[in-house]
This record gives sequence, C-alpha cells and structure tokens, in this order.
Amino acid sequence: MKNLYACFLILAALCLFHPSVKAQVVLEPSMDTYVQQTNTNPATTNADTILRVRKSATGGTVTRNVYLRYDISNVTGILSKAELAMTVEVAANNAAPPVLDRADVHEVDDSWDPATLIYDNQPTAGAVVVALEGVSPIAAAVWPKPVYKVEVTSYVQSKLSSSASVISFMLSDDNNTGADLRFYSSRCLRTSGQLPIQLILTGVGFMPVEMTSFTATMSGTSALLKWNTATEVNNIGFEVERRSTNSEQVTVSSWEKIAFIAGAGTSTSPREYSYQDANLAPGVYVYRIKQIDNNGAYKYSATTQVDAGVAKGFELLSNYPNPFNPETNIRFSVPENGFATLKVFNMLGQEVATLFSGMAQAGHYIPVTFDGSHFASGVYFSRLRYNGKSLMQRMLMTK
Repeated sequence: MKNLYACFLILAALCLFHPSVKAQVVLEPSMDTYVQQTNTNPATTNADTILRVRKSATGGTVTRNVYLRYDISNVTGILSKAELAMTVEVAANNAAPPVLDRADVHEVDDSWDPATLIYDNQPTAGAVVVALEGVSPIAAAVWPKPVYKVEVTSYVQSKLSSSASVISFMLSDDNNTGADLRFYSSRCLRTSGQLPIQLILTGVGFMPVEMTSFTATMSGTSALLKWNTATEVNNIGFEVERRSTNSEQVTVSSWEKIAFIAGAGTSTSPREYSYQDANLAPGVYVYRIKQIDNNGAYKYSATTQVDAGVAKGFELLSNYPNPFNPETNIRFSVPENGFATLKVFNMLGQEVATLFSGMAQAGHYIPVTFDGSHFASGVYFSRLRYNGKSLMQRMLMTK
C-alpha cells in the first residue's frame, strides 16, 4: 500500500511540474531583405515596408529572393509545430489574383548580410523546406491581403536540436508564375493588420517571458510591487491584478485589473518593473501579474500579498501558501511591544529554523518567510512565543 501511495505522489508531481499545456512563441525577423537580379545592391524601392518575390513569365529578368532571419536563442521547450505566417499583397499590374502554388521556402546559410547581398553574391539555397504547391490561388474575396501559414516544423526542429541561435529562410518563385508577390517587412508600418513574415512556434514548455521575481511590500498606505524578467520574447506587457482577503486567507473579492505596464517586446537582458498601488483601505491584498504576448496568449505569475490593516492582539496567522514549495509566508502580531520568538519545528519536535527573535512592535503584522529548500517534504509547525504565551500553526511542504 505504501508503494502504491508513493507511485501516486510521483505521478502527481510529474503532472504538476511537467504540464502538457501548449503555448506559442511568435517571432518577428531580426533581419530581412530581398535581392533583385538587376540590382547591384539590395533593393531599395519600398524597402522599409515591402519584400518582393517575382519572376516574369518571359524569362525571369526581375527575380527577387526574400531572405529572413530569426533569433531563436531564447526559445526553450518541446516543439510540436512551426509555421511561417505571411501577409501577401500583389502588384497593381496583376490583372487577376495570382497563384502562390510555386513559391518555395528554402533552407539557407545563416551568415548572409543584407549590406553585401547582390544577385551574383547570394547564399546557395539549401533544401526546400516547403513547396507551396497545391495552395489555392488568392481568393478575390480576400485579395489583396490574405494571410498564409506554411509549416516548417522539421527544419526548425533540426536547428533547435543543434542549439543554433538563429535560423534563416529564403523565399523564392522558381516557376515563372509572373506574379509579383509582396510581403511586409520587419520595418513595416503595422497598420491595418500589416505584419512582417512571422515564425510561429507551438509547443510544450515555451517560456516567452522568464519572470525571476515578484514581490510586494507596504509603504504607508501604498503597496509597492516589483518584478524582474531575465528574457522577453514578443511581450506586449503586464496586467496587474488584485483581490482582497481577510486575515485567514478567505477570499472576499474577485480578481480585478488595476494597471497595465508595457513590456520590452523582445529582450535578452534583465528588466525591472514596478507599480505602486496607493491609498489602500485597511485589509489584506493579494496580487498577481498577467503577462500577455503579442498573439494574445497569456500566463499568470505566482501570487504575493500585503497587509494594509492594523493588527490587534496576540496572533499567529496561517502561513500562505499552504501547502508550499519551498517558501511560505507567515505573519504575527503582539498586543504590546515586547520580546518574541517565532520558530519552526518538524514532526519530531526538533527545531529547524528561527524566523524571528527580538523586540516585536505592536500595532501591525510582522511578516517573515520560511525557506524549506534544505528540508524534506512533510508537516512542520510554526510556534510563536511572547510574554509566557505561545501559539502554533501547522504547515505542509510538498516537493
């Protein structure tokens, strides 16, 4: 029976720490350009907004190859699908909606430099990642701005498996369709739905934004929230949410959005954020951060809380969270200024930590944190002693 229970705990832990919920990372090009056969330098016409692929029906004298590079150095997780999403226009001289069915996406060497690309000095196109064959012509009802997604999973997976930091594509029209296909560049105006060619990665364990800390402290009647990120990918920003509880952690209000803080977009360097929630009425407040990606996906941070109330009497409140892993917060108060101790004991009655020992000030809750990183899972007890009296609370740590 004990073995069966142990197996159950292991399975529960695996489910908890290895969730199967899929998430997306949307990458925009870190570099993109196109090369025209008749140019001696990269094409400059509409270079700030439009990339072009074209081969004329009479022999290809205006061939243009589009080159795309994406930074994948911060992508982690298990990839299940990768797609290039293209918003397509056509040139005004096309009398009818063109056909996309012979434009091919190729692998290409990552060392290309837009400043030196010319028609006679281009990277050799590698294997075809995907041939846009069998794709329907652009429908008149959505022409000239349809969006096509083409799957490139195998190629992206091979680059991720090799620990590559960048990945490049070449988009070309190899079969004389005569269509002048236009794609928005990474420098586009981003109006009316105009987006560059995006690389959309779907999988398990993706962490577009890595939040490293989130704290809340009281200053007068204001709560000061601070959080840090190590990296960010396509981060629109953070919604700050709050709800109130009573002293025994019973919820007395639902979550409400109280602020929005803009993110850094894509960043590989640490960032610091803060928000001040001012003029709080007496009470206990819990906060969380809702991080939002530019594709609408979001995730929540862990919660943190502050006590804006006035403490009265001799109290040892329940730890929060409980169960916990590996840290939990404990608050206590005393009726008058005096010496107090707060210690933690294991099931055998052995003292494992002293969280507070000194003069305690009356009139407010005193917060402390118990870090169980170096202790085994199980039941622990917090014990508060003051003026010959003691209080105790039961805590459960699960790792």
